[in-house]
Amino acid sequence: MNREIDGHVHFWYQLTVEHKPVREILDYNTLPEPVVDLWAMNAPYVAGRNDRFYHQISKTNLAESWGNLVGEPRVLTLWGSTDWHVTKAETTDWIVRTVNKASLGTATSAVVPDSDHFSNDVKSPEKSCRMLYGEPPRPPSTFKRSILTEVLKWCDVTVGRESL
Repeated sequence: MNREIDGHVHFWYQLTVEHKPVREILDYNTLPEPVVDLWAMNAPYVAGRNDRFYHQISKTNLAESWGNLVGEPRVLTLWGSTDWHVTKAETTDWIVRTVNKASLGTATSAVVPDSDHFSNDVKSPEKSCRMLYGEPPRPPSTFKRSILTEVLKWCDVTVGRESL
């Protein structure tokens, strides 16, 4: 387990701090198989994003970027109640506080019941984790349609057709 955790740390440090391409990380390192399987199997993609995305986002001051949204555009953050990747406090609440500090009332958030980090309709964080990383055969995923309801409700409020 320690070797695997060290492998994750090593991989992500090289990707986000040293800005190395995934293929280079693989060429010059002996990473544990679970780390390669999870993050580097589809190089240059990591979790569905090109490695350049991680190089660019790691250079971005997200607090500054969110704080620069003054007046427009309006911001809606969504958090799924079965999200096991991040907490509401470290994501949606933080973004709303940061945006509203610069422009009060510009940002709002909604919690989507039974939705995970990937917009799946799922009843628990454990089931969500199994859908992504569990042993095959993995349960199928289904898009959580109430996400669209939340977005449409926010759009109505934003253009002044309704009030929350």
